[in-house]
Amino acid sequence: MERLSYSIKNWLNKKTPLEAIIIEGSSVKNDKQKEVYIDLGCSEHAVAGIHFGIYVIKNVAGEEAMQQIGKLKVEAVEGENVSRCKVQSGGKEIKAAIDSGTELKVISMD
Repeated sequence: MERLSYSIKNWLNKKTPLEAIIIEGSSVKNDKQKEVYIDLGCSEHAVAGIHFGIYVIKNVAGEEAMQQIGKLKVEAVEGENVSRCKVQSGGKEIKAAIDSGTELKVISMD
């Protein structure tokens, strides 16, 4: 059953990944972002444990290009449109992007 559930979750994520934006940085330690809040909550079926990639959005020759700078994991769904996430990688790059106002996109990975 667990393997089937994992397979279904992966298939659904590839077909319709969840997308969000970082709405606020939370805790910072040693110049690295440790937690952030995203605009995805229970109304979009977010659950604790979902992993997300964080991407910087660039415009290349009129087309949108994305570069992954880190990973997040939802720690707690805290409302209809808010979840608290732990930064799993790229804390320094994520903090720099938030501080500079760089457009970031958050896309589910699993």
